[in-house]
Amino acid sequence: MTEKKHKNSLSLVHSIKEELKNDKLAMISTIFLVAVFLIVYIYSMFLKKATYVDVNIMDQYLAPLTNGHLLGTDNGGRDIIMMLMISARNSFNIAFAVTLITLVVGNILGVITGYFGGRFDLIFMRFTDFVMILPSMMIIIVFVTIIPRFNSWSLIGIISIFSWIGTTRLIRARTMTEVNRDYVRASKTSGTSDFKIMFREIWPNLSTLVIAEATLVFAGNIGLETG
Repeated sequence: MTEKKHKNSLSLVHSIKEELKNDKLAMISTIFLVAVFLIVYIYSMFLKKATYVDVNIMDQYLAPLTNGHLLGTDNGGRDIIMMLMISARNSFNIAFAVTLITLVVGNILGVITGYFGGRFDLIFMRFTDFVMILPSMMIIIVFVTIIPRFNSWSLIGIISIFSWIGTTRLIRARTMTEVNRDYVRASKTSGTSDFKIMFREIWPNLSTLVIAEATLVFAGNIGLETG
């Protein structure tokens, strides 16, 4: 089983490499994104907090490229490029955390509900329908306002409450398709446990869908956190 999983992971990596080779735009976009991440994280590592927090009224509203300020300064005399890098790093960190929680919760619930179906699936899907119609952005803003000692971890938790719905529904729909395939029926006939069928046989076949979903969810979480 371990050797089979290893081969599946290698074939997935090989497929991704081949897709990138055949799609020049995707290759350029990937390189650009990696470069952005590296620049943001490496640059922010060498910044002292005082350089982008302390107010200097003598340097208010400096024009770009003035006195070493690449993008100029704001009304507090703070360097805009430094503040931009720190803000981007915080947005990336929060988006990474929310995306990880979203994928874990969404994949687990999606595979379980799609595999078992029946009354449990019906009740659970009606619950997700109810959560989807809620004005999540307004609710998040309210929580941010009323929670005492609000910090980034609080924001991660609040966004995660609403972000798993779409992933769950997507994985559920694909799982319901996989359940009817021959390899799943053969596993059930041979007495393989439901847990192994769900997470060792069905879920690996959803890996490409999960990668695509992770990309979209990550981008959406950056926008939501910024908002």
